[in-house]
Amino acid sequence: MKMENSTLGHPEFEEMRSQLELLKNKIAQEEIVNDKLLRETMKFRLSSINKQVWIDVIAAAFGIFLYLGLFSFLPIWLLAFVVILLVADATATVLVHRPVREKLIMNDDLKTVANKMRRLKKAYITILCVELPVLIVFAALFLKEVVHYFGNVPSKGIICGGIVGGVIGFAIGLMMFRRVLKNSDAIIKQIEE
Repeated sequence: MKMENSTLGHPEFEEMRSQLELLKNKIAQEEIVNDKLLRETMKFRLSSINKQVWIDVIAAAFGIFLYLGLFSFLPIWLLAFVVILLVADATATVLVHRPVREKLIMNDDLKTVANKMRRLKKAYITILCVELPVLIVFAALFLKEVVHYFGNVPSKGIICGGIVGGVIGFAIGLMMFRRVLKNSDAIIKQIEE
């Protein structure tokens, strides 16, 4: 007890306590500023990621109308296959992005945000692994039906156009896929630092 009383009266200890309190306040303010900066950067990257939803939905709608208009001569089952494929892709994209909407994720703690971004990446990779084999089957069926409908000679233009369109579409899709993964990785890396 005497020891406590003797230390309380010294001005050096009082000064040290006030400096320690000042340091604690500064650290707390810096953490708040760092959190705000991190969330602003996350908001920018999430905006880029969530644009993917609108692009997918618009591309699916455009693809359905374009495909039904240009290839109405194909069997109804193949047309239905394409419509179902495009609707399923757009629906999967909307559902995968639902947990990472900006309004929801900005209120979560950083650990939860990192976990949601990891799940988004995993879901994107799963979707790609499912869609690629389906697209290969579709391309083979499309090629078979076009050759069957036109014969060998007149179908070369449609086949070449389909190949060029498929390659361009695949390249754009792959670019968008990589952008989502890159932005997800950047958010996760920022949180972990």
